[in-house]
Formats: sequence, structure tokens, C-alpha cells
Amino acid sequence: MNSEKIKPSRWWYGLAGSIVLLMFLCFCAAFATLAFKVKNRIQRVIVPGVHRLQFPVAGNYTVFYEYESVLEGKILSRDEKLPPRLMCSIQSVDSSQDITLSPTLPNAKYQYDKRKAVSVFRFEIIHPGTYVLTAAYADSKETPRIVLGIGRSLIEQILVPGLFLSLFSTGSILLSAVIFWITFFKRRKAKKMLVTK
Repeated sequence: MNSEKIKPSRWWYGLAGSIVLLMFLCFCAAFATLAFKVKNRIQRVIVPGVHRLQFPVAGNYTVFYEYESVLEGKILSRDEKLPPRLMCSIQSVDSSQDITLSPTLPNAKYQYDKRKAVSVFRFEIIHPGTYVLTAAYADSKETPRIVLGIGRSLIEQILVPGLFLSLFSTGSILLSAVIFWITFFKRRKAKKMLVTK
């Protein structure tokens, strides 16, 4: 049997495999880029204290407590629970409007480098702009000093790109499977025809 007469060529199997490989590489690159962007969109502040924050996009935001962090060049490790005496408030600079802070249930977490954090508050920004975060202990003490991270809701940042990546991956796998099985059945048919001649 002359395998050169059997079509389509085996190269189509290679094409199907190449599509899956390319999809995997694109998925890894996109996921790494997404994780990098999420990490760098978090604004960190040391509290107690008063800090000006920029919220350029309307939407849901989250306040994270970095119980393992880096404070002034030193590795910080504390209990995972936020100190109960800490009181936080956020106010708009333009309108002096107070933003309502609500507890996050269930709590979200993030971990990278030497940082581990758990969400403690969530709030909504309707008008993008400059806001002031005030955090102080009820007894007016200045310690312990801790690190808070403020950023867009992780769900909002990951949901849409994650959905796109899932659709892209599913479509690539389906395309690869279609090419593989069409090639397989056509080659099998071609082999049978050669045998009967």
C-alpha cells in the first residue's frame, strides 16, 4: 500500500496538535499577563494614617488586609484577622461624600511574592476621582502598623478575561478535535479504497 496516495496527509494530525499547543501557550501568557495587571492595580497604604487614593474607574472595590507583607523594607507577619480596633472610612474629595464600607462575605484572598492578604471590606465607586482613606484605632494608638491593599473587585477583573480565555480554549480544542477526526475518518476511508482496488 502506497501511503503517499492516502489523503489527507498525516500533516493534518500535526496541525491539530499544533493548535492545541498554541492554545496552551497563549492561555499561559494571557493568564500571566492578567495576574500581573491585577497585582499592579492594587494601591497599598500603611495604617493607621490618612491617604489619598485614585479610583479611575467606577465599580466595586475591595479593601484587603495584608497580614503577611513588606513594611518599610521589612517582612511583616501578623494574625490573619484584622485588628478589631481599626476603624476605616473613605470620603470623596470632590463631593465630601462618605462611601459605605461593608464586610466581605465570603472573604477573597490573594498571595504572591511575600504577600498574603484577605479581603475585609467592599465598597462601590460611582463617580471616579480622588478619595481619602482614613484608618485609625479606636483608642488612638499608632500601633500595630499594618498594610492595606485597595483594588478593583477580583471578580470583576478576572471574570470577563477569564470567560474569554475559556471560550478561546474551548474553541481551539473543538477545532483541533474536528481536524483530527476528519483526517482520521478520511484516511481510513482512503485506505479501504486502496485495499479493494
